[in-house]
Amino acid sequence: MDRAHQHMGLTDVHFNRLVEHLDAAMQEEGIALGARNELLGRLAPMYADVMRRQ
Repeated sequence: MDRAHQHMGLTDVHFNRLVEHLDAAMQEEGIALGARNELLGRLAPMYADVMRRQ
């Protein structure tokens, strides 16, 4: 996954903003906190792959 994202110049700010936007969108749709946390928790392990610095 790192090769797919390495040319994008992503930073921690970008990743954190993605998480914030996803959580806000799920809140607007009335998705329960537990379900939101489950989805966001699945993103956490992807951080290392997406943000790996070459």
